[in-house]
Amino acid sequence: GGEAEDEENVKVEIQTIVYESIVNVTDVVFERNTAGRGGAILLSNTKDYSITNVRFEGNSATEESYGGGAIYSTASSGKLSDIIFKNNTSHKGGAVALHTKSQMTITSMTAKGNVATASLDEKGASVYGVGGVFYVNDSILKLEESENKNIVIGGEGDDANKAVSGGAIYAELGAGAPEIIISGADLIGNESTYLQNGGYNSEYGGGAIYISNGSITLSGVKISGNKSDYYG
Repeated sequence: GGEAEDEENVKVEIQTIVYESIVNVTDVVFERNTAGRGGAILLSNTKDYSITNVRFEGNSATEESYGGGAIYSTASSGKLSDIIFKNNTSHKGGAVALHTKSQMTITSMTAKGNVATASLDEKGASVYGVGGVFYVNDSILKLEESENKNIVIGGEGDDANKAVSGGAIYAELGAGAPEIIISGADLIGNESTYLQNGGYNSEYGGGAIYISNGSITLSGVKISGNKSDYYG
C-alpha cells in the first residue's frame, strides 16, 4: 500500500515481505514503518534482488534477536544503489541486518542518523545495540563505490550513526564467519556510545567498525572523526 509522494517516488507505510521471489524496487520512499524484523522490507531466500533510488527513513524493527530497522535479510542476495538510510532504528543493525548466508552489495548510499538501541539485562549490562547502520552475521557485505557515485556513512551531530558497539558496522560469527569488503567509502563521525541507558558491555567499542571472528578488506576508504566511549 502507499500514496503518491511526487511524480517519481511512491511513499510506502507498510512492511513489504518477500520470500523466494524476484524483487525489483525502484523510486520508492519507505517511511515510518515498524515490524518485528525488517521495519520496511524483509527478504527471505530471495536471490538477485535489486533496490534502486529508494529512501528509508524513520523505520524500526522491534525484535531484539533479529533487527534491521529498514531491511532484514536471511539467505538472500542482491544489490542496492542510490539509497538513503536515515533515522532508522533497531537493536541489531539500525538500518540493515544480514543473517544466514546473505550477501548485499551497495554501490551508492548515504546513511545518517541511524541507531542500534540497547536494553539492559538484570546485571545492568547493555544487551544488543550493535551496528548503527549494518549488522552482519554469517553473511557478506560489500560497499563498492561506482563511477561518479558515493558512499557516505555518518556525519556531524544528529547525522552520526550510533550503537553500543560498531557505530556504523558490526559483524560477528554465526554458523559461518562474516566478511566485510569496502572499496571506496567515507565513514565519518559515527559513534560507539553508552547511549541513553548507562549500561556497560564487555564487547563494547568500535566507533566506525566492530568485527569479531570474521574478515575485513578496505580499499580507498576514508575513516575520520568516529569516536568510541570505550574501545576503538
